Amino acid sequence: MPDFIVSMSLIEQIMLTSALSGTLVFALRALMMFMGFGNDNTEDSSDNLLEGDVADAGIDTDLDVDGDAAGDVDVDGDTDVSADTNANAHELVSISQNCDYCLKPLSVQGLSAFFMMFGWVGLSLITDFGLSPFIGILGGILAGYFTVCLLIKLYKFFISMQSDGTMRVQQAFGSTGTVYLRIPKDGKGQVSVVIDGRLCTRDAISEDGAEIKTGEKIEVVWVNSDGLLKVKPVEEK
Repeated sequence: MPDFIVSMSLIEQIMLTSALSGTLVFALRALMMFMGFGNDNTEDSSDNLLEGDVADAGIDTDLDVDGDAAGDVDVDGDTDVSADTNANAHELVSISQNCDYCLKPLSVQGLSAFFMMFGWVGLSLITDFGLSPFIGILGGILAGYFTVCLLIKLYKFFISMQSDGTMRVQQAFGSTGTVYLRIPKDGKGQVSVVIDGRLCTRDAISEDGAEIKTGEKIEVVWVNSDGLLKVKPVEEK
């Protein structure tokens, strides 16, 4: 064991251990997050943009008509409509399918950030500034707490920015526009549509796989989870 660690007090050794272990775990988790690992768990179950299942729908109609010679007609109608709908149409795909993106105070990322700052700040207050262990512990706790709060706000900010972009794409459903780059048969082209009040150019495919030439008017009939538009040609009135 290095001499500088041996010369430390017990509280200093604890803080150094907290700082090193917290930094290592925090860095590894952040690296895994940015490399795309750990996407199996979801914080938001809103999946399948513009996808839905509609099942078990039934309509029962009973109609009784009674007439007499005087020309009076009595109509008794009994209509029962029953539907079990599991429709998730027009739901927004969550960008944050990884729990790590939705950082929480008691998550691995949150705890590692807390112990990382608790250790470094507390150790610095004791060794560099010569303050008492009590002040070092208190300062470390406050530093860890504010670090976690700051990270949560940053994560929420980035998620909201990503969600706003996805919402704008989702609003293209049902809108009309023109073909910017020819959509080949069973291929991909580009269309110009107005999304959230702005003219945007998006990748698109034909609904039936047929070719749609540049300049033709189209209507968006589907939006895939990756933002790809499915369009069909419409006749100009």
